[in-house]
Amino acid sequence: MRRALLSLTVLASASIAGDAAAQVQPDPRGRPPWADTTGESGVYPIGDAVSIYRAVFDLLFVDGAERPRIIVMHDTAEVRGGGPCPIACDRRWPHKSKIDTATVLAFARLSPKRPKIVPFGYPIPIAFISHEGYNRLRDAVNLRLQRAGRTPYPEAQEFAAEFAKTYPGTWGKLTLTKVGFNKPHTEALIQARLWCGDQCYSDEILFLRRIAGGWTVVERIPNDAEGTMASAGMRYRGPAGDNPAASEIVLSPAGANARRASEGDDAAAVYRTVFDSLYNFHGESPRRIVVSDWFPTDPSPLPAHKRPIESATLQRYTFLRSVRPPLSEKTGYRLPVAVLSRDSIQMLEKLGGGALEKQATENSEWESSFWLAFRQRFPGAWGMLGYSRVAFNAGRTQALVFTNHACGESCRNADTWLLERRGEKWRIVERIPREKEKDWHLDPLRYLGVDANPIAYRPRRIHGRFVAAESGRPLRQLAVVVKRGERSYRMVTDLAGRYWVDSLPLLGPVEFRIDCPNPPQRKSMLVGGTLSHAGLDTTIDVTVDFGRCQPNRPARALAGPIEVWPDAKRSTYPDAEVAEVYRAVLDSLYPSNGARKGPILLHPITSSLAEFPFEDALLALRLGNEIPRLERQGVLDASMEKNLEKLPKDSVWLRPAFEYRRPVIVLQPSQKRFLYAQGEDFREVQPKRDIGLTTLAKQAYPGADGILSFSRVAFNDAHNQALVQVSAGDDPGFARWGEIMAAHKSGNDWRVVRRHAENGKTSGERVGDRCLPTDAPTTTPTIEQLRTLVGFADITVNPTTNSMRHFSGTSRYKFTPVDNRPQLNKPALSLGTVQFIDSTGKGKKPIGLLDFAGHVTFFYEGPPQPKGRLDGGSSSTEQFIILHVSGREFFGIWSSTPDGAMPFVGYFCGRLR
Repeated sequence: MRRALLSLTVLASASIAGDAAAQVQPDPRGRPPWADTTGESGVYPIGDAVSIYRAVFDLLFVDGAERPRIIVMHDTAEVRGGGPCPIACDRRWPHKSKIDTATVLAFARLSPKRPKIVPFGYPIPIAFISHEGYNRLRDAVNLRLQRAGRTPYPEAQEFAAEFAKTYPGTWGKLTLTKVGFNKPHTEALIQARLWCGDQCYSDEILFLRRIAGGWTVVERIPNDAEGTMASAGMRYRGPAGDNPAASEIVLSPAGANARRASEGDDAAAVYRTVFDSLYNFHGESPRRIVVSDWFPTDPSPLPAHKRPIESATLQRYTFLRSVRPPLSEKTGYRLPVAVLSRDSIQMLEKLGGGALEKQATENSEWESSFWLAFRQRFPGAWGMLGYSRVAFNAGRTQALVFTNHACGESCRNADTWLLERRGEKWRIVERIPREKEKDWHLDPLRYLGVDANPIAYRPRRIHGRFVAAESGRPLRQLAVVVKRGERSYRMVTDLAGRYWVDSLPLLGPVEFRIDCPNPPQRKSMLVGGTLSHAGLDTTIDVTVDFGRCQPNRPARALAGPIEVWPDAKRSTYPDAEVAEVYRAVLDSLYPSNGARKGPILLHPITSSLAEFPFEDALLALRLGNEIPRLERQGVLDASMEKNLEKLPKDSVWLRPAFEYRRPVIVLQPSQKRFLYAQGEDFREVQPKRDIGLTTLAKQAYPGADGILSFSRVAFNDAHNQALVQVSAGDDPGFARWGEIMAAHKSGNDWRVVRRHAENGKTSGERVGDRCLPTDAPTTTPTIEQLRTLVGFADITVNPTTNSMRHFSGTSRYKFTPVDNRPQLNKPALSLGTVQFIDSTGKGKKPIGLLDFAGHVTFFYEGPPQPKGRLDGGSSSTEQFIILHVSGREFFGIWSSTPDGAMPFVGYFCGRLR
């Protein structure tokens, strides 16, 4: 019963075998019996362990026809970690093979003795390294990095490079445990840890069987693994999984005597098959293939696919899709193969700058410096290929592999390939497209996705005839300048006016220019062209209008049906009410008895509102600086302010037709483009000619005086008052340059009651005991009037900025005249000082100055601004601008400006006591 319980809870194996080893007598000192190392050899491997070690080496260091030049091995057989429990526990150790309980217990109960590894006769040279030697090498690397002032980050990469340099041709550093055998020595378990770089290691337990007199690895049971990035020529040779549940059968009992290709040979055959498919583009192949370990791995689940895939294949692929295999030029492939390691990427990036970039720009080629240098270093290559390790099923009759073909900074196609083996031949049964970018910019690189255009890489060319616009006759022996990118050359048409242009750039404009024949106006004139693109092979007949050579030709309006912008077709703006306000604005701008009778031009979208009041008068009004004065004057009511705040800032498309007593043309983008195209044409002959949109529109639409744009309309709650901003210019843009109009509704009619509402300033005036807003006077007080301001004064401040209005109040100040007579080399600076008086009658700092312009300025200095803070400190400036003095009373504009912020404004009323 005890043996069965131990087998079930410790091993959870599919096979339970009775064994006397399960009967364990307790150690009276509290140590388990397997901790006793009495009589154990101090060296290893011995006996059958030698053959086990050799079989493990065959698994890890024989990759098809490839072997490392040297095997680096830890010089001690280390204590195992992970795997089965040596006594009953609640943790199951998963595996797929049928393993003798005695084998499991023998491995789980290996003694802690760490014998030295001795040579055991293997065909590849072995270098033994101790913990001390390993640490000395790492410490030397760290010391070198510290002396060079480099951060610790590259330590792992630098150490891997130094390790590979110390042991040229190694695949990594191997650490083995001792071997656990069953009694008949027909089964064995051993743990192998292989380090292969910064992000490359494997830790696994190997199950072996004696088959036909030799030891063979039957199952690989991972503890942990990562194969993302092997370093410095080392390679990942671990399992296709990173946990025991992902264990894999290496050799099934049925296939124990099979004699066929190794996994490495099968992988090479899979790669060749994929290369043949990927690099055969409609019968064409590159001159060479460039393989690299610098590519993004496949992080996403496999998408939907048509062919069934075995679960074992998928499980292995899930891990191996992120494992980059070793790179080699010796692939046995029909085309030359070049290797570009990730260590060489930076070097190519540097080589691609300077002259190569300049040459590419002249040829209208736009790519990064790396790809320019890549093309020069690997002529005839279509790009750079990265690929993962091949994931096989157990019988190696099915395979999955991931590839990433890169063809530019934003050009790549990734694929997962499903292959099946028939006999000894591998064939592709499904190509599963993954991520892609199709921005191909550089010959001879090619995008090779499944959706690649089959004619994309044909020679690019155009041909046709040059004919006269008036007669339609061919222009024989016509000298034409062909401009391709930054380069130009001359060609001459034949006797039939025909031409041919080939070797066009992949992307960019191709222009045809001729010289105007009328001396001395021999400016080059653009007469035709096209945009070059992949697969371009077309006929272009060029009509030449020599009338274009005449200077000062007026612009023409677009004739025929006008293409209306889709957003304008769908627009319901302006509605009837807004349209009436717009008509009132036009009535104000174009009175019926006015001199202008031509069409009125409108931009097809409203102007948008800017972010800041100094950019936009309507926004400043919306913030409320002038609202109280306009409310008192009856221009606006109290509800307008909150409605202004709700007014959307973005622009909106207008309906394509606007009804008015005079013709109104809402200029569509097609009409604007037509005018701009003529302007560019005019510039061909007259480089200094004004080709602004407004200038061209005035010529094309006689009688027009500009192009207007409206803002959205803000209404009061009663919808009998409106505010709108109107501007004129080439671009609707922000409404900052226009004027604000206030309109009132009387009956059913709207009319403008105030133009340029944004221009007024607000001062104060006293009505009874109240300080109320009024229009600021245009004159300023005289110096004699300012000199009368002496003694104590009560000043009432009413901020108009909407966020500050609740800070209204009255304070006392003392005006003290100063001796302001000019002295030698010392001009007079002020008329007097002004000091705030608190409720106890004491003066407070700071002391302000009254200057000759009537400005009283106080500077309040706060604590220093914190280091690195850019949004202003806590200091501020307060100013009273005296605009009117009447007896003992004075009035004007008040402002307070915190450092780095917009000023708060208002008005004030002062009275001497």
